[in-house]
Amino acid sequence: MDGMTPERRSPGFRPGDIIVTPVSHYYAIGRIEADGRTQVSLGSEGDRATALTIACEFAGSVGRVFVWTTNSEQGLVRVVCGDQT
Repeated sequence: MDGMTPERRSPGFRPGDIIVTPVSHYYAIGRIEADGRTQVSLGSEGDRATALTIACEFAGSVGRVFVWTTNSEQGLVRVVCGDQT
C-alpha cells in the first residue's frame, strides 16, 4: 500500500473521517459528517491503491482513513497514511 499501514482495531467514527468502501467493481470514498454517522460521497475509483491515496489526501495531516475489507475477520481497518510526497 505504498507507505500506508493497516491498523486493526474497532473505531468510533469522528466527523471528518474518510471511509473507503468496495462497491461492485470500484471503491467509494466518503466523509463522515458532523453527526458521526452520515457519510457524504467524495467520489470513487476503480483501483484500491488509488482510492486509498485519494482518501489520504482528503484526510490531510490530521484526518483518519478507514477501509472496509472483504475479509470478514478484519472488517473495517484503519489506514495510517504515509508521506504522500
